[in-house]
Amino acid sequence: MILDNYLTFSQKIIIALVSASIWIYFRDISNYKLLPRKSIISILIICFWLYLNYYEPLVIPIGLLIMYVYSIVNKDKKSNL
Repeated sequence: MILDNYLTFSQKIIIALVSASIWIYFRDISNYKLLPRKSIISILIICFWLYLNYYEPLVIPIGLLIMYVYSIVNKDKKSNL
């Protein structure tokens, strides 16, 4: 699917594992605020994200990048208030 002509499935898995490890190591409290507790929408989004990961391992780094960018954008909006 994504970058199939350039990377093997095993290489994609390694990239996903490394990016998830980096995310876990450097996360802070604002990362937890991105996914509210007891939210059905959050559950559905995460379940779909995990489902896609079984078919395309690069979905994990892409999703983590989106979450990181969203947290930066949200942080800037909160500081302007």
